[in-house]
Amino acid sequence: MANKNRWFMPTNTENIRMIIAQGLISSPAGFSSYYIDTLELFKGYVPFFKNKVQSDILKYVCSEEEGLISCILECNLKIISGSCKAIKQGELIDCNLNTLDENDIDILLIPAPLSISCILNIIFKDTDSVKNFKNDASLYSNVPLNNINITSTLSDQKLFKPKSDMTTDYSIDTLLKMNTLVEIDLDYKKIYAYGGMLSNLFYYAKNGSKSHDSFVKCYKDIQLDEITDYSLILKNLHFDEGEEKYQKFYNALLDTAIKTKDFKENMIDYLESVAPKIAEKMKNFDQTSDKPISEEFEEAKTVFMKILLMLFVREDSDSLMDYHLELFSEEDFINFAILFGIRDKFIKIPKFIKEFKNLQSFVSTQMALYAHKQLNNDTNIKQDKVITFFEMLKSNRFKEYIAKELNIENCFQTVMSESNYTVVKGKPIFSGIVMPKFELLEDEYFKYISKVKLNDYDKYIEKYLKVK
Repeated sequence: MANKNRWFMPTNTENIRMIIAQGLISSPAGFSSYYIDTLELFKGYVPFFKNKVQSDILKYVCSEEEGLISCILECNLKIISGSCKAIKQGELIDCNLNTLDENDIDILLIPAPLSISCILNIIFKDTDSVKNFKNDASLYSNVPLNNINITSTLSDQKLFKPKSDMTTDYSIDTLLKMNTLVEIDLDYKKIYAYGGMLSNLFYYAKNGSKSHDSFVKCYKDIQLDEITDYSLILKNLHFDEGEEKYQKFYNALLDTAIKTKDFKENMIDYLESVAPKIAEKMKNFDQTSDKPISEEFEEAKTVFMKILLMLFVREDSDSLMDYHLELFSEEDFINFAILFGIRDKFIKIPKFIKEFKNLQSFVSTQMALYAHKQLNNDTNIKQDKVITFFEMLKSNRFKEYIAKELNIENCFQTVMSESNYTVVKGKPIFSGIVMPKFELLEDEYFKYISKVKLNDYDKYIEKYLKVK
């Protein structure tokens, strides 16, 4: 697509905060709190206006409630490919982003949802509005702005000023009468649950090779030809041998975590009908148990019970990341990460994780791709790469750095080359230049890193990119 044209989606500040928090530019159905804007005009599509925005549209996006402030998302459509629709000379046409002649169209309609990585700028009518939006966003625990450019240049301020030559061909009334396809029902709760699961697995990938592999498997699995029900989730859980008999319990656990707001109450309601003893235990545990929590976990006979207990013990992913018992294995933390991410959805993932370099963009793109797979369409979105903390440990120089930085030399061993050497005065002497290899002792490493809350990811990735 040519560089000279700019593509705008008018909205309001309430909706853009929700877009950032939820991690997707979605249909209105994907918002937990939504105010009418241009997404309402073409349900199932994200509309983009070329180079200018009609003044009545800017009024429309603030019309539902007094005090709403208009803003404009400028998006980079060059990272998106696939089928779409467009409005050309008042007619709705089918087209494809791969072969689109953008000079022939006025408005572009791309199937929703889209990743927030598409956002180039959030544009406001004046600098005071920029300042106010940033201040308001800082009050929210789920609206990270670190990777989003918020601006109000003198040139962009002109977008908010009506011009005498502004076309009236696409008034609000005209756009509302446009005939688009019926919106396909999309289970946004499951999509946001996938985003929460993926975010938590990225964080816990620090714990070891199994954790890292679970994260990689989770985002690569959406490329499979068929994903049904909870197959994507269940493939990543670590069960004990013989736990297949608990399959219906796991399905109910996932149903409850994804679909309901009061997890504990709804889970107990389900258990009372199929496993009254477990239901009674969970009620007593949540209300009157005097037994130490560690003892409860030690007595848990199944992985299912261990997961269920943790979901009753800790309220959210952030509090989970502060919690550790020596009896937890790497597989336990993987299971906890998955279920807490599913229950929290992407919107409640801790802000410090969303602020990791490229992570919000990466997870947002993965959620969008997962959604489009459910819709069986050909939309594709390019994405930035993310590097887990454990993946950084493949670099010898980073191992050397992190061993000293975290004072964990005992988690590594040095292996010299098998080259011939001689011993001179008690010292092994190698011929030429022989570099040692630093090997990670995973058991010792897990004992340490599983107790550490990883807040300094950006510091470590910056160092890794310098020394790798």
